[in-house]
Amino acid sequence: MKVVWEPIPGNYLETLKTRLSAGTAPDIFYVDVYFFQEFASKNVLLPLDLYIKRDNFDLDAYFPSLINAFKYNNRVYGIAKDFSTLALYYNKEIFDKYGVPYPTNNDTWFDLLDKALQLKRKGFETPMVLAADFNRVIPFILGAGVD
Repeated sequence: MKVVWEPIPGNYLETLKTRLSAGTAPDIFYVDVYFFQEFASKNVLLPLDLYIKRDNFDLDAYFPSLINAFKYNNRVYGIAKDFSTLALYYNKEIFDKYGVPYPTNNDTWFDLLDKALQLKRKGFETPMVLAADFNRVIPFILGAGVD
């Protein structure tokens, strides 16, 4: 077996889509969870179920969300290569100064938004800062009940 590494400079997703359409895509390639369903729905990915069964590959070693992220029509097409956690940091002194309750583990997105707006109304100019990155906003979108 010969392995050839072919880095894709520039727009990876568009180049990969073009190569898939032309029938010149690599046999193995990275699929981001955000465009996985688009690829799976177009039948350009190989389901791994038979290999998982044949090799007695233990999926229980992974968090279910890492397996489910790459499932389509109850078939496994991949396993997440990594994951990260996000945390909310807040300055208790600011909440104390403005008399606003601290965020809690039970807060919904709307509770957190309400507390930020309370800080704003009470004179704290910038009550919340998020990185301008879609991956950092997803937890808030999901927390608001959007699928």
